[in-house]
Amino acid sequence: PETKIPILLVDQTIEFQVYQHFADTFKFWPIKPLLAIDVFKIKYWETGFWKKAAKVVAVSEADKQKMLALVPNLNVEVVPNGVGEDLMSIWGKKIKPEKPVIFFQGNFLWLQNTEAARILARDIFPKIKKVIPQVICRIVGQGAKEKIGEFAGGGVEIQDLETADTQGVKEAYRQGTVLVVPLAGPGGTRLKILGAMAAGVPVVTTQTGIEGIEAEDGKEVLIRNEPEAIAEGTIKLLKEQEFYERVTKAARILVEEKYAWSKISEILDQVYQEVGHAR
Repeated sequence: PETKIPILLVDQTIEFQVYQHFADTFKFWPIKPLLAIDVFKIKYWETGFWKKAAKVVAVSEADKQKMLALVPNLNVEVVPNGVGEDLMSIWGKKIKPEKPVIFFQGNFLWLQNTEAARILARDIFPKIKKVIPQVICRIVGQGAKEKIGEFAGGGVEIQDLETADTQGVKEAYRQGTVLVVPLAGPGGTRLKILGAMAAGVPVVTTQTGIEGIEAEDGKEVLIRNEPEAIAEGTIKLLKEQEFYERVTKAARILVEEKYAWSKISEILDQVYQEVGHAR
C-alpha cells in the first residue's frame, strides 16, 4: 500500500538473476522464450520495489554494484549476512568420523543448490573417491531425496531434512570433514559457507560460491572453478592435516571478526537509524 512510512528493503538475493541462470542453462530451447518472459517480469517488479524503498540493503558488494547498474542513484547499503550462535557453538565439539565425509548442505527446492549438488555427486566426488577410496559424499537438506535421490549409492548418501530441523543441520556440520560447494549460479551470500567456517569445517567452493564473503583463496577458503580443480583442492585438505587446520582456524577468525551477528547488528542498526531520521 501507499505509505509515508520510510521503507527499508533488504534483498537477500537478486531473484531475477537466479531465474535468469536457470533460463540460460535450460536445455529444451523451444521453452526458452517463455522463460525469458518470466525473467523480464521478475526483473520489472523487483527493480520497481527497489525504487519505492527509502533505502535498499544488499548482502554483498557484488549485489550492490549489480543493483546500481540496473537502477543508477539507488540508495543501497551493504549489510552482510551472518552466522548464528548455533553453528558457532560447534567449534571444538566436532565428531571425527571413521571415514572422511565431504558434504553439501542446503535447501534443494532452491535451483542453485540442486545444480551444485548434482555437480558434486556426478563430476567431483568420483575424482576424489578414485584417490581416497574410503571417502563418503553426503548431501543433506530439504528436498534432497526428491531432487538428488538418483545419485544415492556408491558412497553417496542422501539425507532429507525437515524445514525446521536445525538440529539436523548442526549434525551435518559436526560430522562433516570438508564442505564442498560447487555453485555456478549467482545470488546473495552463502550461509552454508559461513556456517562451515564458524563450525570448524574447511570449505572448497567456486568464485561464484564465495561471492559476498571476504575470504582469501588458500587462507580461509579454497576457491576452484572446475570439477577437477575442486576435487584436487578437497583431496589436499583431506591429506594434509596441517593445511586443513590452518585453513579452518583462519576461517573461524574471519567469521568472528566480520560475520558474527553481534558485529552485523551494529551495522544494521545504523541503517535503520538513517532511514528513520530521513523522514
